[in-house]
Parts: sequence; structure tokens; C-alpha cells
Amino acid sequence: MAGYIRTGVGVEDNIADGLTINAADFNAEYDAIEVAFGTSGHTHDGTAGNGPVITAVGPSLAYEFNANAMQPKSGQTSLDLGTTGLRFDNAFFTTTNTNNLTVNTSTTLTGTVNIGAVSLEEYIEDITGGNLTAGTGIAVAYDDAAGTGTVSLSHLGLQSLTDPNADRIAFWDDSGSTFNWLSLGTAISISNTTLNIADVTTSVSGLMSAADKTKLNGVETGATADQTAAEIRTLVEAATDSNVFTDADHTKLNGIEANATADQTAAQIRTKVEAALDSNVFTDADHTKLNGIETGATGDQTNAEIRAAVEAATDSNVFTDADHTKLNGIEANATADQTGAQIKTAYEGESNTNAFTDAEKTKLSNIDANAQTVTTANVTAAGAVMDSELASEASVKAINQQLTTTSSPSFTAVSTDTINEKTSANGVSIDGVTIKDGDVVLSSAKSLDFSANSDTTSETGTNVHTEKFSKFEQGTFTPYLYGDTEAGDIANAYQWQDGFYQRVGDFVHLHIMIRLGSKISSASSGNQIEIKGLPFQHYSTGQTMPLVMMPVIGANLGSGFTGMNIKGTIANQSGIPGILLWYNTTSAPTTWSRLRLSMLANGCLLNLQTTHLLGTIH
Repeated sequence: MAGYIRTGVGVEDNIADGLTINAADFNAEYDAIEVAFGTSGHTHDGTAGNGPVITAVGPSLAYEFNANAMQPKSGQTSLDLGTTGLRFDNAFFTTTNTNNLTVNTSTTLTGTVNIGAVSLEEYIEDITGGNLTAGTGIAVAYDDAAGTGTVSLSHLGLQSLTDPNADRIAFWDDSGSTFNWLSLGTAISISNTTLNIADVTTSVSGLMSAADKTKLNGVETGATADQTAAEIRTLVEAATDSNVFTDADHTKLNGIEANATADQTAAQIRTKVEAALDSNVFTDADHTKLNGIETGATGDQTNAEIRAAVEAATDSNVFTDADHTKLNGIEANATADQTGAQIKTAYEGESNTNAFTDAEKTKLSNIDANAQTVTTANVTAAGAVMDSELASEASVKAINQQLTTTSSPSFTAVSTDTINEKTSANGVSIDGVTIKDGDVVLSSAKSLDFSANSDTTSETGTNVHTEKFSKFEQGTFTPYLYGDTEAGDIANAYQWQDGFYQRVGDFVHLHIMIRLGSKISSASSGNQIEIKGLPFQHYSTGQTMPLVMMPVIGANLGSGFTGMNIKGTIANQSGIPGILLWYNTTSAPTTWSRLRLSMLANGCLLNLQTTHLLGTIH
């Protein structure tokens, strides 16, 4: 450091490795450094003892210095001189160089800005006024004391225009050689920058409206509104293929019916005649018919007049009803002089007609009155049976006993599809029935009654409840495990769930096999095991059910349960019938404990059988 000299003789020798450094040694050295800073400082100007020249300062060394400029370092695009709260007081620029102060973008200057001894505003006014050539009619004046500027327009009389206090257009009035305000007519107005021209009326000029333009387009060129009737008549007559419709023409037209034509065909006229009210075409047939009617013929002669005319005619008589009846009684071609032989020949010559001889009359006399030909229908009507109607004529002839509704015949065997009781509610009594094939089917709510061959009391002397057998059923079901304190199936995967049942009367035998896929370790694993999914709902909750635990190979219920006994009780948890499982061991044979889910080992197989009396089963 420039100006710094080690103090004291031999002091520097005291500040060395391994020596004791006293406070006085340090104080002397720091005093020497302080004196050196206070006299010449540390300039960093590159001279000996003052350190290298500083070329960059600030955070990240953002400001760089060189011999010609202070500038942002490369890549730093935005740096400020001062802030809104901390500002530089003055900035001075030399006028010896041509490049002074350059502003590349818009800059806001607040306060008073002077260029030399002249304010920036006056400087600009002087420059502007000096650049305005003579004769432009524009003068710029600046009041330094008031700090205001005035632009005057003295050329061409613009300065003489007074404020019209309205929106107006200035124009050059050549006749007066001056500017003036344009006078607006009654149909023209100005609003800000918009020039408005009203639509034309009958009293005020203006723009033609769209409706008026459309109307004008519809009027022919040269059209007039004051043509006389004679002029119009002349124009009509002069037009090509055009004539005046005179009063005579009008009268003639009135005499012609509507839709009349001058070229109707005969067929069209005929159709019109037929279509007219109370009108018909007079055809050739009608004409021929008319020609056949005598002159003076009338269409209204009475029956008496016609009868009198017939009687009065020569060789003419009235054909009376009596004559007609008599004629009807005479056959066609009848003669009044036929012999017996002729009559016999004519009679036998008729189709399906034969002579009735004496021999045939004798034969007819020998046949009983109402005698009939022997037919199945006649035999049946007579209460008899034809041989052809019998499946076995010999069997019928072999019947040797009465077969009436009150008789009691005896047969060795009877083959039938249906046997109905004779008297309602008495039933059918059959002695010694043997079923060879097929099934005995009982109708709904019916049973087999064995009371006829049984005592009315049991061996203990109590009354027998029933001797009717009404239920037999067997099938399969799907059992599942259930926790006695939770609803729903245990959430565990089964390897299989098999159930078989056989019901005989009120005895039900169940065989249940459930193998678990893995040990149950859920929060419900402490619950007692209940088997659900039974095929019947038991009538009595809490009924003990002896269960037989079948041997299982390769599976167990958990350690410590070898040789245990299983029993079950009827449960109805959540309204679903099931069997609660209990166990005891050889060490405590009289103590029954709940068999819980947590006792089931991995792959455990429950193989249970039970037979019990259900009593009333629903």
C-alpha cells in the first residue's frame, strides 16, 4: 500500500511463526496502515502499492469503465442512473465534442431543462421560429417570464376569422381573397367530424331518399301526369296489337256468358248438356224409341182402361187369375187323350223313375213300419254296440259280472291314465298299489297319509302329531361364511363352496364343504363363524345342531385344535338363517367356545355334515 511503512525496529521480527506476538506489535502495525490510508488512500490506479485499475463495479459487475465511457457490461440491456427516490442533482455535458446527448427512445423530462443558459422550451422556440421562412404567415413567440408560447397565423386572413361558436368548415373565398367560414344551408349540419345532409323535401333541398330513388326508377322516361283522355285513347290505338275497348264492345261482352268459347267440339257440347240441371242428351236410341210410340199414345192409362181395350179388340180376351191358376196346373205338353200304356211308358222314361210292380208292392207290405237299415248310427241310437266298435269282441262277451255305477266288479288288472273320485272329497281307495315305472306325483299341498296303519298315540302315550308324509326334496346350494357382527359375505376368495341337502319330511341332512383361498386377516377376523346360504329357513333360533367334522387331508383349523368337537346352533343374523359354529377340546370337553374366523388356517377346509329335525319349515 502506498505510504505504508513497517514500524519499529525489530517489530516485524516479532511477528513470525513460533514467536509470541504482543498487542503492541499489532497496534503499531495498524496505526501505520491507518496513517497511510488517511494520507494517500488506496487509489487502485494501477500504480505501485495502489492495486490494479477497477474496470467494473456493482452487483454482478454490471457497470464497466474504460478510458472513453461508462457502459453496461456485455449482455446487460437495461441499467438506470438513479431511481425515482434517489436522483442525481445535475448532469453537465461538454460542448467541445459533436456527440453530446443522444436519446434513442422516448424520454420524459420533468422540471426545468436548460441548454446552456437557455431553457429547453425557449431553445426549441428559437430554433422553430428561425426555421420559419418569411411570408409563411406563421409566427411563434415565447414569453420567457410567463413560460408560455404563442403561434400566430397572419397569412391569407386566417387570423381575422372569429370563433363561430359552432362546428364549421373554413374555405378560401377567392372573390374576397381571404379565408372564410362556409355557410351551411338548412339541410346541412356538422357534428364533430361528420357532415350531415338531410333528405330532400318539397320545401327544402337535400339528398334523395332510397324510397324516392326506387319510385323514380319505376317511372318511364318521358312520362307525364297531365295526359288527356283523348291523348291516352290515341296512344292506345297507335300501340301495336292494341285497340280501344268501346261501349259497343262492352255491351257485346256483357251478352256473352262467362267461360264461353267459339270452338267447342260436339263432345264438349254433349258433356255440357248432360251436366246441365234437368237436361239430357237425346240419343239415337231415344229417337228410335220415340218413333216406335204411336201418335196420341199416353203413359197414364189405368188398368181398367187397358182391360177394356183388350176385351174390345177382335179375338181378344182378358187372361184372368183363374185362367192363370188353371194353366199352372197343366203340365207342359199335356194331352187330354193319353192311354194307360202311354202314361206308363212316359212315366218310366223319366230319369230316376221306375214302375211300381205288383211284386214290389207285395215286398213292401212285408216290411214293418219304421224299419231301418242296420248302420252304426242306427245301432247306437237303439242302445246297442256294433262288433266293429269293440277293440276285443271276445273280451266283451267274456264279461261275467255287472258293470253298473252301483256294482262292485273285480278285475285282475286295470290300465288307465286317470282315476277320479266318484264323490267329491271322498277320494279314491286302491288296495295293494304297485308302481312299475314312472313317479307318483302329488298335487300342491298334498301328502301321503299313513294313519290307517298306525296307532293314534306314540309309545310314550303322547298324541302323534302327524302321520302324513308331504315333503321330499334334494339338491345343492352355495354356502358362505358370515361374521356374526357384520353384514354381508366375508370379503375372502373361496377355492370352492359346495353344499348338498336332502329333505325327508321335516328331517334335513346337510353336507357342507368350504375351502378358503387364504387366511382371513381383516378387521372382522375375530367374529364368530356363521354359515349362511342354507336352503331352508329354520323355525327356531338357538336350536342345537350336532355337526360331524369330516376328516380333512392337508388342511386344518389352526394349531391346538386337534381332536376338537364341533356343534352348531341356529342363528338368524340380519334376518338371514344360518348356523353358528362352536367347538370344545379334549382338555375342556364341557366348555363350548365360539369358532372364530381368525382360527382358520391358510387353505382351511370346513367339511361338515348334520341331520336335524326342523319342525315347522318355511
